[in-house]
Order: sequence, then C-alpha cells, then structure tokens
Amino acid sequence: MVRADYLENHPDVIKKLLVAHVDETIWIQQNQDEAIKTFKRNKIKKLTGKTIPINELQEAFSRMEITYDPVKSSLYKSADNAYYLGFLGDKKPESK
Repeated sequence: MVRADYLENHPDVIKKLLVAHVDETIWIQQNQDEAIKTFKRNKIKKLTGKTIPINELQEAFSRMEITYDPVKSSLYKSADNAYYLGFLGDKKPESK
C-alpha cells in the first residue's frame, strides 16, 4: 500500500518496488531451501540475536504459500486485525 500522492509523484519508484517484490517472491518459490538458509543465517539472527533451527523453518515454510498475489479475504482479515488492534483509527475497514 502507498499513499495516493506518493504514487502520483513517484510511479517509477513504486513500479521498481513491485517488480523487485515479484522477482524476490518467485526466487523464494523456486529456491525454498536456499531461501530458508538465507533467512536463518541473515535475517533472524540480525533482528533477534538468536537463530531458529532449520527444521523448524522448513516446517513453517511447508504450511505457507509464498505469493505476491494475496488472497483477497486475507487482506480484509489483516485490515480487521489492524483495526481491532487500534492501528486504523476509529473507522473500521469495509469488506467487499
């Protein structure tokens, strides 16, 4: 998601971001074992100072669908969760 004024003023930036996101998602889909190793080695330890065993990450990834095209209902669910947690102010998002 992006503010409408930012999209209007910087469509090239948003296009590059989306292309990179799709490319990275496809790479993860096609290279899941390497993605898990990279994720374990770099991201988790950097953020938390701890690691998660590879077998636990593999189990977690086995229950996820890595996609750049989310299911519409999951977006509404995320919006509802954000609202109930107080991140969206007083107006509840509308489901369509």
